[in-house]
Order: sequence, then C-alpha cells, then structure tokens
Amino acid sequence: MQANKKPCTSLSELWEMLAAFSSEANGSHDATHTLAASTCSPVANKLTSVTSNASTNHNLAICIIATNQGSNLPNTTTFRQTPARVLLTSAGSLLGRGILSTLAGRRQHLVLVGGDLNPHNPGTRSCDVAVSLPPTHTPGFTEAVARTVAEHHIDLVIPGRDPDALLLAHTNLPLAASNPQLVEISRDKLLTYQWCQGVGIPFVATACTDHADGPQALEWPLPLIAKPRAGSGSIGVRVLHTPAQVAATLAQPGMVIQPFLDPPPQLSPDLTLGTPLFWKVECNAEYGVQALIGPHGEVGPWFCFVASHKSGRNARRSAQGWQLIEINPRFSGGTSGRYLLGFDEVGWVLNTWLGAGTVPPGPAVLAQEVVWLPQEFALGQSATTATPLFV
Repeated sequence: MQANKKPCTSLSELWEMLAAFSSEANGSHDATHTLAASTCSPVANKLTSVTSNASTNHNLAICIIATNQGSNLPNTTTFRQTPARVLLTSAGSLLGRGILSTLAGRRQHLVLVGGDLNPHNPGTRSCDVAVSLPPTHTPGFTEAVARTVAEHHIDLVIPGRDPDALLLAHTNLPLAASNPQLVEISRDKLLTYQWCQGVGIPFVATACTDHADGPQALEWPLPLIAKPRAGSGSIGVRVLHTPAQVAATLAQPGMVIQPFLDPPPQLSPDLTLGTPLFWKVECNAEYGVQALIGPHGEVGPWFCFVASHKSGRNARRSAQGWQLIEINPRFSGGTSGRYLLGFDEVGWVLNTWLGAGTVPPGPAVLAQEVVWLPQEFALGQSATTATPLFV
C-alpha cells in the first residue's frame, strides 16, 4: 500500500492554503514571517515562522493559533473487532517516543510493534512487542522489516526516521509514507529545490557543491547557511560568515549553500571569556501550519501554531515573499506537542489508513501551550531527552 499518489497536486493545494493563511497573518501580526514545509503521506507539514522578543528557559514551546476543526477525529461508538497491528520503526528515537505518547490510554484496538536497533530502550519497551532491527544503512534492514511484517501480521508500518522512510518507500510493505519519488526528492535538498522550481513553488536559492553552479554562492550576501544535501535534525549545519568559509565549503562534497534569510542578531558565541562548551543559535516564535494529506492525495485537517525554540533553524521570509526550505516525509518532532494542543495527527493517520474506530478520539484540547524541558535521564550520562509539559 503506497500513499499520496498525487504529491505535486497535494503540495500545490497546501501552498495555496498557506498563501491565504499568510495574508491573514500579515494583517494581524507585526512580525517577520518564515516558511518551512514538510510532507508525510498521509501527514504533510507546512511550517511558518515569525520573529518575536520571547525569551524563556526551554528547548521548545508551542501554543495554538487556529485550526479548521476542534477535534480531527469523529466521535464513534463502533471500534475494530480485531486489533490493528502497527509496526513503528526507530521506536526508541525522540520522534518514535513522541508518536507513542499520543496513543497513551487509547491503544485498546491496537497492537504496537516497536522496532529499533536496541529493543530495550524505553520507547521500544513501551510497545506491546519489541523487536530488534539492524541499522538502517545495512543491506539487511528492509529484509528484516519485511520479516517482521510477515511474522507479526502487520497492517501498517510507520517509519520513525528519514532513512527508514527512504528505504521502505521502495518496498511493497503497507507503509504510511509518501511515494518513492517524493521521498527521494525530500531527502535531497538540491532535488527539492529543483522540483519546487519545476512545479512553481518558491524555494530558497540553493547552490550545491557537487554542481558547476555552486560558486554562485560566492556572490550572495553574507551570512550564508550550509547544510548536507541529505541531512536532517540540523546535523552538519553551519553558518558561513566570510568568503573564505564559503570557498572552503564549496570544496566539500555533498553540501548545499543557501542565503541565511533574516538572521538573528547573534550568530557567533561571545568569546570574551573564552569558548563556550555548548552554544546554539536561538530562534524565537515560529508560526506553523500542519496539514494532513490522505491516501489519495486529498488535503485533510490543518492546524496553526506558534513555536519558539533554542535549536534548529528555519529560513526567514525575504523581500521576495514566502520561500520553502525543506520537505520531510514523516511525522515531526512537534507531533506530540500538537496532540496536547488538540491536533491528533497520529490518530487521523491510523483511522484513515486502517478504518474508523482504530483509535478513539483524544481530548479536543489538553493545553494552550506546550513546553519541552531538557531532562537528564540517567546519572553519569551526558545525553538528555526532551520532556513535553503542558500549561
């Protein structure tokens, strides 16, 4: 089962929707807007951002602006007689745990099978069944997933990371993900740029170090931002301040360079007292629109929110207007927060793909603001996890 048969049509419809929303936002908010986008069939995200003076001690905070329906799951008293069996890959990842958190207390008609490299991590162990899967980059990954689907009679597979979606999109497994073409496009920022140009969607100017036109970045105003073509999670992203840094980046394969639109005032750490051990570019107040795409390419419910965070960076709106910066073929890190704010994207996906009554509706709204706080989960370990709190 492959989803989202008409990615171009769906994204074009979403773009028109966002253009209308941005016009309203421009009329009601004195701020500089930004736009990012991600699509997951059946989930598609359209994220917009805005500059503000908000400053609080948290990793991420989001609050609701508007939605086209209070609860995006219809009330029903008829549920499945036989539980649906769902495999979540990379169940131990931050995204995997976020997906699982949205299903807490309403898994009566689900059997969740969690697959991960480590079947003993908290995310995988919170599933009904925990299975070990090889690393995504190894040749046996898709075969292991296929065996798991057959052995556990899986009805639907949800990829928990970008690499999972990329490999599994080329299989015939019952997958809640975009078709292979869109997944390939979304995983490569240069292909995304080229595809958006072809279908008339504005995308931030992109130069690639693997192409002859890469040196055009030397002519762009500084600062610039460099990213791996196939990167995600802000890994490997760098800010380029000087022509020498741009030239050095152009010598590195597999990178794209883009204008850093509306950069924050402090893009380098204060070195007066030495080099900080940890330092991040803070980004406050991002408007977002999350929209859902159905199995046949239809645009479903949407949800508007505003977010502020201390890590991760989206492009800003330029003088040329809205500009897309990326497409992600999966759920996002904000999935659990949006659920607390009343947008049940995981439930919508499961009920759309597996039939109404698979997941009962959650509360329409649990909070008006959701805050993720850093929390150390083990003494003697430097790793941290983000815990969503709602207020």
